[in-house]
Amino acid sequence: MEIIACPLCGSKNTHSMITTPARLPYFARGYTCDDCQFKGIPLIFSSEKIYKKFLHILKRT
Repeated sequence: MEIIACPLCGSKNTHSMITTPARLPYFARGYTCDDCQFKGIPLIFSSEKIYKKFLHILKRT
């Protein structure tokens, strides 16, 4: 199970955005976080356990 999350706030509430190749030729796809409005490359976790470890570390900082 793949989990896509925001690297800033840890939210799973993200959606894909498409940018035109003319504006960002090296970055054709990205994500927007609906909670903190981060735009960029998300983190992808391979399991819920790893995602929860990330959230734990994020809350400590």
